[in-house]
Amino acid sequence: MRAYEIKKFLSSELFSRMKKAKKVYRELRFNLLLPATLFTQNEEQKKAISGKEVLVQGVIDCIIEHTDGTFELIDYKTDRLSREELKDRSLAEKKLNEKHSMQLSYYALAVEKMFGKAPSKIRVYSLPLGDTVEIDCVML
Repeated sequence: MRAYEIKKFLSSELFSRMKKAKKVYRELRFNLLLPATLFTQNEEQKKAISGKEVLVQGVIDCIIEHTDGTFELIDYKTDRLSREELKDRSLAEKKLNEKHSMQLSYYALAVEKMFGKAPSKIRVYSLPLGDTVEIDCVML
C-alpha cells in the first residue's frame, strides 16, 4: 500500500463509518457448505451434481456492525484501474462489479450464517480509487 492510499483511506467516508460503528470485525475466516448446483449454469451438470455440496472457504476483510444493528460487508481491493476508469467512476464501478460480485455474494451468505442477518450494504474499498463502490451481488 502506498502512503497516499493510506492517507486517502484515513479521510474516507468508510473510515468515518468505521469509527462510529458499534463494532468492526476484521479478517473473519469462514467455511460454508453450498449446493454444488450454484457453481454451474449447465443443466446436465446440475442434474449430475444435484444433492452434492461444495465447501467454500474465505476470509472476509471487514464487517461493520452499525449502531442500528445492520451489517456492512467491506472487501479491500487493489485492482489496477486504467486512467479512463479513474477519471470515469462509472467505468471503475462496472469493472469492480463484474470482477467481484460473485465472490462477495458468497461472503454475504457467510455473513448471514455468522450473524443471522444479511448485510444491508456490500461494498469494495478500491485503494486506487480511494473510495467504496457498492457491489450488486448475485442472488444465490
